[in-house]
Amino acid sequence: MATITVEFFGICTHLIATHKHPKVPEFTLTAGDGSTVLHRVVLPNSDLIGTHIDRNHPVPPHIPKLIVRDQISSDLAEIMTKHETKDGPFYDMPLKELTIGFENVDVALGDYWKELEKIPHIWDLSPGHPELRKSIKYGWSDHASAYIDFTTGVTFHVKQDDRANNVNATVTFQKDAPAAISIRHRNGSAKEIYELSDGTTLTVSDVPIVNCCNWDYLLNYFVTTLDVCESPPVWPGLPFKEGTDVNATDYAGTEVYCSSSGYP
Repeated sequence: MATITVEFFGICTHLIATHKHPKVPEFTLTAGDGSTVLHRVVLPNSDLIGTHIDRNHPVPPHIPKLIVRDQISSDLAEIMTKHETKDGPFYDMPLKELTIGFENVDVALGDYWKELEKIPHIWDLSPGHPELRKSIKYGWSDHASAYIDFTTGVTFHVKQDDRANNVNATVTFQKDAPAAISIRHRNGSAKEIYELSDGTTLTVSDVPIVNCCNWDYLLNYFVTTLDVCESPPVWPGLPFKEGTDVNATDYAGTEVYCSSSGYP
């Protein structure tokens, strides 16, 4: 049976169904076809930075994209932009007001959620017991640039380093059925299905237009009721590791370093 890998880089908020993971507030999510979403990844809408982020905590705009570097199908290539580099071509497209899902998936085996316990949690690290925005729970939200939805057939691996928690998802598809990605637009238009080759890697990227900063993680708060413009979060200082590319003072005190694919 076919498998693909979905890599998440940058600011993504992973939401996990309550009945599978007790740390997440209750929510009800459905995919475009009415099936239950077990795991929704929200790419926050950084266009709202100007009105939602405290001016003392500057965050650069982030550009959400879907990137394919190899094994791209012809129909998916038609809707993406091709770029030629010295390392070979790659394709990308903006993820704005889109929901990405997967078709013909198989039933996931093993411990679906275990790896995700390694990611920091908004609910544990934020004061005031924040809740999910109703628009994130039940429909489309202006606070999101895009959704990536998994209903079944997926396992996760978390790669941790000094500054990030990078999440990779492996999606398994039914035997003798083509691997496929679905794309649905916010305006309610019918979803479009694109076949994928076995072994394809999809990169979901939501990184800043300039270097990331210590406050990028605040974009994750767009999925919650926290008002970071009026009351920036105060978190415990995190341990500093020698050899990183930031000054030790960035780790001391109340701020959190740049996140990647975290904070469910």
